[in-house]
Amino acid sequence: KVGNVKNMEDLLLAISCHRGITRLNLTSTDLSTVDTGLLVRVLTGVYRLEVEAAKMTTRQIEAFLEALGGQTKLKLLTFSKIDLTAVDPALLARAVNRLEAVGFLPESAKLTNVQSEAILTRMANHDTRLKYFGGPHHTVPLDVLVRAINKLEKIFGNMTGPNAEALLRQSLVETKLTRAIITTTLDVDKNLVKAARKVIPH
Repeated sequence: KVGNVKNMEDLLLAISCHRGITRLNLTSTDLSTVDTGLLVRVLTGVYRLEVEAAKMTTRQIEAFLEALGGQTKLKLLTFSKIDLTAVDPALLARAVNRLEAVGFLPESAKLTNVQSEAILTRMANHDTRLKYFGGPHHTVPLDVLVRAINKLEKIFGNMTGPNAEALLRQSLVETKLTRAIITTTLDVDKNLVKAARKVIPH
């Protein structure tokens, strides 16, 4: 876990040279003056990265996302308490879909509706490496949403009854889901649930 230190670049340089570090938590850390190349090397050199209330420039964030198009160790990424609204939606969508698990903690990681829709649309219409995705999706068209979610391995979250039924109907057509935990506000057709359990083990 990294907090505020006087010479952040020296610390990050040391981290970049230490191959044994697989998880990095950047909480309330001012990274805005750190060399972009060094920062990207560190962020993409760990298996799991948690960025919480860290201060980064849009250029730094976009350089990090661009780097995910190459060979990186990073598989799991969580953003919280950080404003991502200035980031290019297409770039964000490409980067997210190259990882295995991504979480944007609700209400604390700020995304625009356009960004959310770009991520889910790319997930639905292209190959994705994602096995889990947690993030806002209330403005995403339902047909796109259910196709995207059925490309994941796991889904945990709240849905309206009709949306949950649409998701399960799509699972009968095509799905990679192995675990689905869905809380709904209305009852879901029991026959549909029974049929879906034949293709979604848990």
